[in-house]
Amino acid sequence: MHCLIYKSRKKQHVFVYCASAEVLTLLPAVIHERLGILDRVMALSLPPQRRLAQAAAPTVLANLRRVGYYVQSSDAVDVLEFNGRLLLDPAEDVA
Repeated sequence: MHCLIYKSRKKQHVFVYCASAEVLTLLPAVIHERLGILDRVMALSLPPQRRLAQAAAPTVLANLRRVGYYVQSSDAVDVLEFNGRLLLDPAEDVA
């Protein structure tokens, strides 16, 4: 799956993976409020076996397919707050 990655200007080490640029306009208000302006840093192909620094690729992919985004942070509290119940078990993903 192809995705776009944005970084927060307001919070260091927080990145938002998006399935498309349009998803930015659909992000929950709390994400916009807490993260501020998001700058695009890269686009990449994300296969399930790809190693990511702060997240499991299958979990990111499951969220991209279901809701269109995933917030990655080095702070576990941020991950839970921003992704909430969206943190899906990849085994539940219905491709």
